[in-house]
Amino acid sequence: MYQKRISTSESPRIEVTACQGNLAVATWDNAEVLIEVESEEVLTVEEREGAVALVSNRDCSLTVPAGASLIVVQAQGNLSVQGARGIVEVATVQGDAQFQDGAASASLSTVQGDLTVERWTAAVSAGTIQGDARVRQVDGPVEFGAVGGDLLAEEINGPLSARSVAGDAYLRQLNGMLYLSDVGADLVGRAWAAGADVAQVGGDVSLKTVFIGPFTYDLQARGNLVVKALPGSSATFTLRAAKGQIRGKGLTGEMTEEEQWQAVLADGEAQVTLTSAHGNVLLKALGERDEEQERDAFAFAADLGKIGAEAGVAAQELAGRIQQRVAEKLAKIDFEAIARREAEKARRQAEREVAKAQRMAEKALRKAERAQKKAQRKVRMHVEWDTGRGRRRTTGRGQASSEEERLAVLKMLAEGKISTQEAETLLQALGF
Repeated sequence: MYQKRISTSESPRIEVTACQGNLAVATWDNAEVLIEVESEEVLTVEEREGAVALVSNRDCSLTVPAGASLIVVQAQGNLSVQGARGIVEVATVQGDAQFQDGAASASLSTVQGDLTVERWTAAVSAGTIQGDARVRQVDGPVEFGAVGGDLLAEEINGPLSARSVAGDAYLRQLNGMLYLSDVGADLVGRAWAAGADVAQVGGDVSLKTVFIGPFTYDLQARGNLVVKALPGSSATFTLRAAKGQIRGKGLTGEMTEEEQWQAVLADGEAQVTLTSAHGNVLLKALGERDEEQERDAFAFAADLGKIGAEAGVAAQELAGRIQQRVAEKLAKIDFEAIARREAEKARRQAEREVAKAQRMAEKALRKAERAQKKAQRKVRMHVEWDTGRGRRRTTGRGQASSEEERLAVLKMLAEGKISTQEAETLLQALGF
C-alpha cells in the first residue's frame, strides 16, 4: 500500500478527475490530505494553490479535511463519502454511491448503481439514478430526476421531489412537501406532514397519515387508492373513480353531480383529492383503537429486509463451507503426478505422430521411385522402337547412342507421345 500526504488548508478543493476503481472519501480535522493507493505507479497528483487534483488507475482512499470541497468527475467503481462538511459535486459514478454523516450540499449527475444517503444535514440532488435511491434522516431538500429502481425515503425534513420512479416508492415521515411526477409501480406512504402532489402512480396507492391544513394532498393513480386518515386529521376529501368504486368508512359523504364523492372530517382544513383511473378508492377515518390494530407496511418491509439479511448471511456461510470443502479436496490432489502423467501421455502421442509421418514419407518416396522407373521404361521403349534396335539393345551404350536417345526423347516430346515430366525424368536418367 502506497501513501502520500499533502499539506493543505482547512478547506481545500479536492478534484478527482478519474478513479478507475472504488473511491472512498473520509474526513478528519487535520489540514492535510492522505492518499492511499495500491502503488505509486497508479497515482498521478497535481498540487495547485488551494487545490489537489489526482487520477488513480486502481482503488483509491482519501482522507481529507472536513471542510474540503470534493469534486469527482468519474469513479468507475463504487463511491463512498463520509463526514463531508464542504460541498460535494459528482459527475459520474459507474457503481453504487453512498453518503453518510455529512453537513454540506451534495449533487450528483449520474449514478449507474444504487444511491444511499443517510444522516445528511444539507440538500441532496441527483439527476439520474439507474438503481434504487435510499435517503434517510436528511435535514434538507431532496431532489431526484429519474430513478431507475425503487425510491425509499424516511425522515426527510425538507421537500422531496422526483421526476420519475420506475419501481415502487416507500415514503415515510416526510416533513416537507412531496412532489412526484410519475411512479411506475406502487406507492406506500406514512406520515406526510406537509402535503403532496403526486401526478401519476402506475399501480396502487396506500397512504396513512394525519391530514392537516393548510396543506393540500393530490394523488392520482391507475390502480386502487387506500387512504387512511389518522386521528387529528382535519380535511375536506374529494374522491374520484373513473371505472371503479368509491367507499368511505368512518365519515359521511355525498356524491356530487360531477361524479365525485365529497366528505368533510373535523374542520376540513386540508384539501385532499384522490383519483383512480381504473381502480377503486377507499377512504377510512381511523380512531385511536383502529390505529393500534393496524399493521404498518414499513414494519412489514423491515421484517422482510431482516429475513433477507439473515438469508444472505446463511448463504455466505454456506458458500464459505463449500469453498473450504473444495479447498480440502484440492489439497489432497497430487497435481505434480497428474502433470507428469499428462506430459508422458503427450510424449507418447508425439512419438506416434512422428513415426506415422516417417512411414508416410517413406511410402511416398517408394511411390515416386516406382513412378520414375516406370517412366524410364516407357521412354526407353519408345527410343528402342524408333531407332529400330528393339529389345536387342543392351545397356552398355557410348556417347553416340546417348545423344541418339536424347534426340529421340525430344522428338517424342514434340510429337506429344510423352509428357514434359516424363521427358525430364528420362533425360535425367540418361545423364543430361
